[in-house]
Amino acid sequence: TEHRGITLAQLKRVEACVEDDCHHWQDLYNGTAVTKETANLYHVNTWLIKPSTNADNCAFVELLTSSDQSPEWFCSHWWGESIKAFIRCVREHQALRRPPGDSTEWAYWVCAYANRQ
Repeated sequence: TEHRGITLAQLKRVEACVEDDCHHWQDLYNGTAVTKETANLYHVNTWLIKPSTNADNCAFVELLTSSDQSPEWFCSHWWGESIKAFIRCVREHQALRRPPGDSTEWAYWVCAYANRQ
């Protein structure tokens, strides 16, 4: 899993999938409808990651790229945080930490996307 980092551009693709599909999702714990504002990693794992990866027994990031993506950063986070908030944090991290003129695409190690679920 050490080469399964996910980039901000790929996280934005996840966000787009959430926005397109979450109106079909419900929270399995309390039965409430999931919205693009409330969708979190528990929901994404249930409704997007597992259904997309189970047949091929792969990690989600392996569906997004066929190349190794060695992560520059490790993300420790709460699965209950909204996907939108998590992506906003990654975007802000890059804005604060990226040296001026550096245009390399950073990859982040995020367990749900790097590990086979």
